[in-house]
Amino acid sequence: MPGLAAACSKLAEELVLARSTQEARELADVLPPSRIVHLDLPEHEQLTMY
Repeated sequence: MPGLAAACSKLAEELVLARSTQEARELADVLPPSRIVHLDLPEHEQLTMY
């Protein structure tokens, strides 16, 4: 997902939901941290969000 986020310049203007700490860290490498909402979901709930 970070590669896709980096390729979409308009995404930096939107809020992005991160399901896990790892996903939030990866997104923070390419997006402003203020645009990332870290949901910190348990693993079994992350699997249902696609």
